[in-house]
Amino acid sequence: MTRVTALAQGSGYLAMQAPGMEVSMTQVEPRAAPPAWLDEAREVQEGVYRLTLRGIDVTLLLTSSLLDAVEPAAWWQLDDASYLPGLERVIITPDVHPGYAVPIGFTAVSHTHLYPDTVGPDPACSVSLSHLPGCHLGTLDKPARRAILDDLQRAIHVNAHHPVGSAKKPVDIEAFWKVLSGAERPPESWVWGTPRLHELASGAELDAFRAWLQTLATPARRAQFETIGGGNHFLEVQEGDDGDLYVMAHFGSRGLGAAGARWFESRMRDAKPGEVTASEPPGSLTGLPADTPLGRHYLLFQQAMLEYATVNHARVQATARRILAEHLACGEGALLGHIPHNVITLEQGAYWQRKGATPADPARDLPLLIPGSMATVSYQLAVGPNALRFGSTVPHGAGRTLARGEAKRRLQQGAMDEVLERVGAMTNVRHVPLDEASAAYKDVVRVVDAVVASGVARVVQRLHPRLVLKGE
Repeated sequence: MTRVTALAQGSGYLAMQAPGMEVSMTQVEPRAAPPAWLDEAREVQEGVYRLTLRGIDVTLLLTSSLLDAVEPAAWWQLDDASYLPGLERVIITPDVHPGYAVPIGFTAVSHTHLYPDTVGPDPACSVSLSHLPGCHLGTLDKPARRAILDDLQRAIHVNAHHPVGSAKKPVDIEAFWKVLSGAERPPESWVWGTPRLHELASGAELDAFRAWLQTLATPARRAQFETIGGGNHFLEVQEGDDGDLYVMAHFGSRGLGAAGARWFESRMRDAKPGEVTASEPPGSLTGLPADTPLGRHYLLFQQAMLEYATVNHARVQATARRILAEHLACGEGALLGHIPHNVITLEQGAYWQRKGATPADPARDLPLLIPGSMATVSYQLAVGPNALRFGSTVPHGAGRTLARGEAKRRLQQGAMDEVLERVGAMTNVRHVPLDEASAAYKDVVRVVDAVVASGVARVVQRLHPRLVLKGE
């Protein structure tokens, strides 16, 4: 039976989806105005508003201008989420916009419950950054830059799917399990120092989980390892304010993560009464007690996907650095950090569940990475003095202002191609994808300014796009 999941991008459509099916759109009457409770938000300092919604502490990391610009659909998605069982706290980051179930730029905190809609269909989606000191594109002409992009595309498969028999071969199942179980995590990552699967589960639990996961890890899905995928996922060669080259990448757990997310979404909604409590209409979100067998299974899955995405990023980054070093006759540099934004973390005894929101932990010496949008700067941030006070969370990017379909209808191809050319960036695709053009996103400078104003983070440097590798 088809179910309504959420308002999509404030466009007057509802996403209709059955488990395992593609999303389609059905016209409905939008909720055109924000809910009345938004008027209760009070500014506690620049860049921070707070309110209490049905007993939940809500922090809005927004300047007044960004607050006024948020689509009503995002606030109604927050309203739906406020009925989730066990929800204690919510943090909204300045990239907030409507998602398919909860807003993007959303952090939910609970001591007791897990919310599958919060992490969403791309678990462990994350951003990584490498530094190549002393490497410069300099005066390389267009053919020389195109040669670098061509080599990057050949080495880093970017197509959305890699069927068996394609040039990209599946990784061996035993080697794949080593990755998923945490045997290869790099120290420059969020997952470093966290418990591995064998520390989170009993022997019997782990055996059952491995058997289940291996049925999900088909050859086609294992062939996606060391690839970046499509949509808003990318790899960029960037020039820092310091003049050095950097490599930023954005992608997650690929088809395996999506398949597992669909599996859990279906099982959680079909669980026997008492295990899952549905939210009030019109939402259809679910909350699952974390101490149930299904809840424990779900936490193991999230950890495995984080391990997968981490190593995937490390290998893609190593490949990119090698190619750049060969072309530019410089050192290969090193990975600076990898950090997720669709993730569940255990902090102070509670489950912090982030959708398009990056953890900002003062105890972790990791860069906080805020990608731009092809033709705009990205940012390297560091944790600020108010991080713990206001929810230890920063944006995962600029945040959309136009839904994908709307961007394709409204934006002009020639104009968007010209913008990329004007900033001195080159891409591997013939034309800028309109749904990924800079005009489809918020101004990343204003988003970062809001984070800095709140004191949650501070700017280390800007990163300017030079070569952009996008999936088809």
